[in-house]
Amino acid sequence: VSVVEEQVFYGTDSPSVKKVLKKLHIGAIDPSLLLDSDVEYISEPGKNGVTIHTLVGGLKADSIFEVVDSFTGITHFRKNIQSTVQILGKEDLFFRNPVHFISFQDEELRDAQHETEAALDHYFYHENTAPFLAIRFAQRFGISNPSPRYVKSMATSFITGFYKYSNQNDGHTISFGSGKYGDLAALVACVLLDRE
Repeated sequence: VSVVEEQVFYGTDSPSVKKVLKKLHIGAIDPSLLLDSDVEYISEPGKNGVTIHTLVGGLKADSIFEVVDSFTGITHFRKNIQSTVQILGKEDLFFRNPVHFISFQDEELRDAQHETEAALDHYFYHENTAPFLAIRFAQRFGISNPSPRYVKSMATSFITGFYKYSNQNDGHTISFGSGKYGDLAALVACVLLDRE
């Protein structure tokens, strides 16, 4: 096997947030945190909500893209490279090189903790987590086959962290949740108070 690292975006490319999150999988440190005086990034607010941090000379493999995921509200810093593992002798067999935080030469407990935290974050913020939990919550509360509208309503409550219930009899409105992604209070309120 061989590992090939390639630059993804070049020169005048102006990718969207969606393209950056889809094509760039290797994280980078926030350039404002770099204290080394030898390395100084130039930040340019790009088009499409993407801020590009580059060294002198335009987009390179060490350029960093800063984007805010509209789904979760989390700010991501992604390095402008793609790492691929290729099977020798089989040019058509390749896969994305999985990112890892553990150093194989100098193992540290904190590296394992970072690896575990990154995996949990990936699962928690995955786009299928909210609908998956919505279906499971509905089933646990007695609805064996929830309708798509009900699943969407519950998933939206989980994602937005907010659920608003309006009493049909007196018009009184009650709000549930903190407004943060993953708020279970909003999800449970939707499960129990939705018309289904």
